[in-house]
Amino acid sequence: MLLQDFSLNDIEVLDSYSVGISQKVVDFIGKYDPDRLLYNFRVAAGLNKSLNVFGPYPGWENAKIGGHTMGHYLAACAQGVSHGFAACKGKDGRTLEERLNYLIEELDKCQKNYSKANGFIFGALLDDGEDAECQFDRLDSGDPKNTWVPWYTMHKILAGLVEVYKLTSNHKSLEIAQKLGEWVYNRVSKWSEIQKYKVLETEYGGMNDCLYELYKCSKEDGYKDFEHFAIAAHAFDEEKLFEEVFSGKKNCLNNRHANTTIPKFIGALNRYRALGEEKYLEYAKAFWELIIHHHSYITGGNSESEFFGPDDVLDYQRSNSNCETCNTHNMLKFTRELFKITGEKKYADYYDQTYQNAILASVNNESGMTTYFQPMATGCFKVYCNPDLEKNYFWCCTGTGLENFTKLGDSFYFHNQNQLYVNIYQSSKVQWKEKGLVLYQSCDLEKAGQVCFEIKEADGQEFEILFRRPDWAASFEIEDSKGQKISVSEKQDYLGLKNKWKAGDKVTVNMTYKLKAFNLPDNSWVFGLKYGPYVLAAELGKDENMTLRQIGVNCDVAGNKIVNKQRQELMGSYLNTRGIGTLKDEKLLVDFSAKDFMENPGKYLEKEDNKVSFYLSAKNWPEKLHFMPYFKLHNQRYGIYWII
Repeated sequence: MLLQDFSLNDIEVLDSYSVGISQKVVDFIGKYDPDRLLYNFRVAAGLNKSLNVFGPYPGWENAKIGGHTMGHYLAACAQGVSHGFAACKGKDGRTLEERLNYLIEELDKCQKNYSKANGFIFGALLDDGEDAECQFDRLDSGDPKNTWVPWYTMHKILAGLVEVYKLTSNHKSLEIAQKLGEWVYNRVSKWSEIQKYKVLETEYGGMNDCLYELYKCSKEDGYKDFEHFAIAAHAFDEEKLFEEVFSGKKNCLNNRHANTTIPKFIGALNRYRALGEEKYLEYAKAFWELIIHHHSYITGGNSESEFFGPDDVLDYQRSNSNCETCNTHNMLKFTRELFKITGEKKYADYYDQTYQNAILASVNNESGMTTYFQPMATGCFKVYCNPDLEKNYFWCCTGTGLENFTKLGDSFYFHNQNQLYVNIYQSSKVQWKEKGLVLYQSCDLEKAGQVCFEIKEADGQEFEILFRRPDWAASFEIEDSKGQKISVSEKQDYLGLKNKWKAGDKVTVNMTYKLKAFNLPDNSWVFGLKYGPYVLAAELGKDENMTLRQIGVNCDVAGNKIVNKQRQELMGSYLNTRGIGTLKDEKLLVDFSAKDFMENPGKYLEKEDNKVSFYLSAKNWPEKLHFMPYFKLHNQRYGIYWII
């Protein structure tokens, strides 16, 4: 591993906007009743008869996918505890740390009380007379009827348990995970090759990833049978897909479920991390390149109605159901590990782009509620999960939303033995204990392209601080603690300053921005705008017609799009939402040439002083279109992409 990350308790985000969001998400976590999350786990273990609990939560939690939220919740609580929120009290008076410890204790009881005594725990809804393992048995028999992605749910549970151990050193959590891992090992060891690929036709999340993680933790902990977990992980490595992607076969992802596919390659990468098998690193790199260059929008998000389309077909797929938030969460998890392994700036650039314009854009800063999809179709609006837990559907993306905002800052800084990497420019603090260093970063990139760094503590050791030159910076200059200014060329990835650092040393990074237009591969006249790090979206306002409709199971999306008073009902069902076309005034009637605009959009938009705020005039619009940072645009219609 070339680089290491810092623990969450060594990072503090100081940006007021992000801090406010994190606190709202932690407050939302505090509204959950742990006993409601545990309800179906106890049913499966035969423990519910003695408890007076008002049933499971609704939506997906009261279904065959029930229990998936538990895994996300465990991980989010563990991140929150590690990140300074341990003492935050919830609705029931429990602190975050107390509710986490309670869940682990109760899951331990469930595991010990399960009638077959084989390490199994699960939280899906059981129909009358059903065995708790019935969904897995049905998949093993080749009949997926009356199942809903049980291995996906198992991945969430196992991953959550492992994260609790890694972040809080709760050994009981590791013991539960090990017993559950043995249950997985015993089951998958019986699969034939034909049976394996039949089972893997049903979404299984990152089972390989979490088992490799369990393998590493158990090996380090001295667990006797740690090899079992690597063997079990191999059963979920889909080599046929890995080879197909690595071969460069065109359209090999077409019609593949995106959030089924991304975790498979996170698992392939973890096989390399755990066992050092180089070809799995190459599989991971090839997949990353395919997604970034042939399936991603300007925000860094991908997919339509949860699925990948053909390579380079993105304009046609702009709809009310793009950019599933789970995909974004997983792509960033994937990308940070590739960066740690390689140190290559392209991974840091993508992380920055997507964190700023897809993750921060996925949360309503007023309520702390998060999105399932982020529409790329102009005239739509984002839809958020419900803050009332009795009306919440407990989407997969609600779970990853809890995780996203309890770990903010986890990829701002990295280090090796003698270098500190600064990757994300946002007000924050990092403590590097081995070097006696406390570094503060202060900036507001919306107001100025200046970032100030100050050493608050240092013990005089010599090491290098490397500052990333972002791909969005038109110019990049550093002023060191002696007042010397150093310019960086576009070919230089990082600028390093080596010093025997001491308290009071300061470094200033100065960047300029340029407005840039980006088109889509299947339509060169569709454009989106970026200014510095920010994807821009035009405000299209609120109206009384912002109605919802459902696709899939309990999945709310925008029911219509409105552009300059032109309205289109969006009637597509799950897997049938793409190809909606464009309304007349999505094409802007202007006096200048499209070619010139694409090359230099800054000539044609008026910038508001000291703000990331632009105005564009078009003959077919009564008022100028106002473009602002997309991540701050909530509760109204918007347009990221336009035609010129």
